[in-house]
Amino acid sequence: MCIRDSDIPQQREEEMMLEQGQKEIDEETKRKIEEEVEKSIKWRKEYLISEMQKAKKSLDFGSSKLDDLDSLTVSIHLSENPDKYEVIHLGANSLTEDGLFNLTKGIVFQCRLRELYLGNNFFSEASLTELILGLPLFPELRILSLGNTCFADANAIELAYALTELPNLENLNLGANLIRDAGLTSLSIVLAGNQTKIKNLNLCDNNFTSKGAIHLFRALEKTIHLKQLVLNINKLDVVDVKALAVALAKNKSLESLFIGKCNLDDHSASIIANALSMNKTLKTLQLWGNKITDEGARALMEVLENYNSTITCIDLDDNPISDEVLEDINDLVKQNNDIQKEYEDMPKKYQKSQQPSENTAEEEEEDEKEIRKIECAILEEEQQAKAASLAQEDTGDFERLESAKQTHPEVEVNDGKTLKWVGMQGDSRDGFLHSKLEPQA
Repeated sequence: MCIRDSDIPQQREEEMMLEQGQKEIDEETKRKIEEEVEKSIKWRKEYLISEMQKAKKSLDFGSSKLDDLDSLTVSIHLSENPDKYEVIHLGANSLTEDGLFNLTKGIVFQCRLRELYLGNNFFSEASLTELILGLPLFPELRILSLGNTCFADANAIELAYALTELPNLENLNLGANLIRDAGLTSLSIVLAGNQTKIKNLNLCDNNFTSKGAIHLFRALEKTIHLKQLVLNINKLDVVDVKALAVALAKNKSLESLFIGKCNLDDHSASIIANALSMNKTLKTLQLWGNKITDEGARALMEVLENYNSTITCIDLDDNPISDEVLEDINDLVKQNNDIQKEYEDMPKKYQKSQQPSENTAEEEEEDEKEIRKIECAILEEEQQAKAASLAQEDTGDFERLESAKQTHPEVEVNDGKTLKWVGMQGDSRDGFLHSKLEPQA
């Protein structure tokens, strides 16, 4: 089809009209979207304000899809209503660094706060530092939940200082975070000095190593308040388990220990079992998701059968243990439960007579001897392992000397005497095997 020159201006005019119409449509769409967003924000703000006005002593917006914009509304309300709330639950939302900065500015006005839940949000080290600096403003705080909030090592060090100014804090959740050795060591120092009355401590799924874990277990030897310790999903090696065993033998407050999925094997289970023969306070022991087989389970079973009647719950799920052994352990635990129930059902006057009295100096000395036996057994085991390792390392030298014996059985020394190689001899000074040479007859 032939297009005439006179038709071109008309086509251009039509194209311009279409473009203009499209722009008008885009502007209209944009305006409608902006109106909808503004309307939604307004509705959300009104909803939050309405809920907060109805709230009394508890503000619960857990799992409510709060974002950083919502945090402004909440923060303003908190600052305008000082000392209104004893419980603030803002966990499991979509709050980030900016959201926590906003919230902290309002939370500091709630000086009667007893419970603060902020777990499962996406905070930063800087925003958590801001919150920690404000914690001493809440002397009545009993529960602090900061699990899965990107809580870092530096935050743990800062929190250790703040804990000394929180005399009533009993429950601290720091699970699923980024705490390393330095942070854990700082927290352990506060626990060891009994400068805090924390009863329940959750440190599951963090990034500390044996260096930090040993400090924690040494603190466990001395703490008199801690009743529950959660360490699930942390890798504990044999050195850590030995330190834990000594702590369990000495500790007189811990009632629940959670060490599921901590890479424990039969050797670890045997070490723990040995400590349980001394411990009389632990009631719950969780060992799920480890590498314990029938051998380690039998070590625990022997202790339950002969030495320990206080364990009333033991979890060995997801371990390669036979059903028969698990059933035997469950029967022993049930027996312990029956013993404890019988004790609880006793009239109080009989309960008192059944309770262990204060240890005499002789009894305490006997306990110390038993604990030293555990420590000595651990040390002896380490020395045996070291000796076996040294002997294995020296095998190469032994083989070379055997070969030398066949080719050069005699050794001439400087003074003209001839010595003969007769074998290997251990040296008590360094633990190594050395060649033994004797004068040739």
